[in-house]
Amino acid sequence: MKVNFSVCLLLVVLFLTTNTILAQDFDYDRYKPRTLAELIDLNNPKLTDGAKKQFVISGDWFHSQVRLKYVGTSRLLSAERKELLNNWQKSFNIKPETANLFEKEFLFKECEKEYWLPVQKQVASYFPKELKEGEMITLYLFFGGGVKTNEKADYLFLVNEFVK
Repeated sequence: MKVNFSVCLLLVVLFLTTNTILAQDFDYDRYKPRTLAELIDLNNPKLTDGAKKQFVISGDWFHSQVRLKYVGTSRLLSAERKELLNNWQKSFNIKPETANLFEKEFLFKECEKEYWLPVQKQVASYFPKELKEGEMITLYLFFGGGVKTNEKADYLFLVNEFVK
């Protein structure tokens, strides 16, 4: 039986391509539809009497898909946000390299409320190419913790993926 070299080559290429795609598979089903307001309500503890600063950490990361408006503005993580990120990383014994994936945060809107959300470097690299200011997108994120003081609460939601 004579086997066509082109057919064999095509099968090898398809096999290698399929394995690469599957290795980069993202588990979209893990993320439940929610709003950021709902996530904050789920993670909004009452400040203990006399406590000036309280960290919020949850064993449930509340993997969520959230529909938000992309504002188009970004900034480097502030020292306070880095502290929150480091608390999350240490609380769950996560490799520092994972926390280092989050260097910048981007501004998004839900209704009229604005949120600064840290986005993984490799995901954020697609924003300028694929997104326009004011566009509605779905973010795939999870709850990383928060800090609450007498003045305000600051929650950390870490973005893993997006869909236009």
